Amino acid sequence: MPPPDISLERVRRHRRRGTATLVLAVPEPGRVKLRGHRVKPRARTVHTRRPRFTVRPRSRLLRRMDGGRAVRVRVNVRYRATAGGGSSLSKRIRLTRRRR
Repeated sequence: MPPPDISLERVRRHRRRGTATLVLAVPEPGRVKLRGHRVKPRARTVHTRRPRFTVRPRSRLLRRMDGGRAVRVRVNVRYRATAGGGSSLSKRIRLTRRRR
C-alpha cells in the first residue's frame, strides 16, 4: 500500500497580522506537524480532509516586518496517518505586515 500523500491546496496571507493560513488536503485522519526555521511550530491530530494551519513568525521576524520589510520563511509539514505511513512537503512563504 503506497503511503498517503499530503498536498497544499491554498495559502492565504494575512497582511495586517503578518501571518499566513495553509489549507492542506489529507487523505485520512492522522497527525500533522508544521515546523520551520523562523516560525512557531504547531502539531495536532486532524480529522477533517482540509485542515487549516496558521503560520506565525517568531518575534524577531515580527520586528523586522514592523520595519516595513517582507520576510521569507520555509515551512515543513509532516503528516502521519493513523493507519501508518506518512508524507511531508516543504513550501516557501513570503510574509508581510502592513504598517498602521
